[in-house]
Amino acid sequence: MEIKAKDMVLDFFHYIFLIVISIIFFFYFFLGDRMELAQKIVRSFMFLSIFGVLFIIKSKMNDREKKKLIREQRLEEIINYLTKKDKFKDLIVISVLPILLYGIALINGYILSSDIFQTVAVFFIGLSGHVFLFRKRDDRALTYVRHFDIIIDSVVVFSLPIAVLALSFIDGGADIIDIAQAGSVFIVMYYWHKYLFRRKEK
Repeated sequence: MEIKAKDMVLDFFHYIFLIVISIIFFFYFFLGDRMELAQKIVRSFMFLSIFGVLFIIKSKMNDREKKKLIREQRLEEIINYLTKKDKFKDLIVISVLPILLYGIALINGYILSSDIFQTVAVFFIGLSGHVFLFRKRDDRALTYVRHFDIIIDSVVVFSLPIAVLALSFIDGGADIIDIAQAGSVFIVMYYWHKYLFRRKEK
């Protein structure tokens, strides 16, 4: 009963939040004669929602996978061992992401303030994931990848494009450049870690 009561309270606050946002949206855009800006923000939210939906789907899949692995007692099963060379390569890939973001931004011929914030956020998220992945595990200082690590890492990777698109609102919303930036960092990290986590033949 206590859990249901908490859920009802949370649902109530969610509805209140949506109502307040709707009222602000109406008064700011419709009564403030800012329809062009409203349309741009709606388009930005549409692109952001695509990655948001993918993130939610992936989170649900991770949750089901985690429960299955717990039942099978395989959550802590080691998938692969990582070397210092892998660690160095991962740092290189993370360092390339800001360069990639700036390179795409320069297609327009200039760097926006949102590009700077996007670069910092992507580098920080990538570096945080790197520190988690390559943390010391035992006295032999071996780094290994478990099913649990892959689940956590997928959250990090899927948060990269969301951060890029969310920060695009600093300059009024996402455009084709921001979409290209979001897609590029996601593809690079997704396939790099897919390669990094592959099972090695014994």
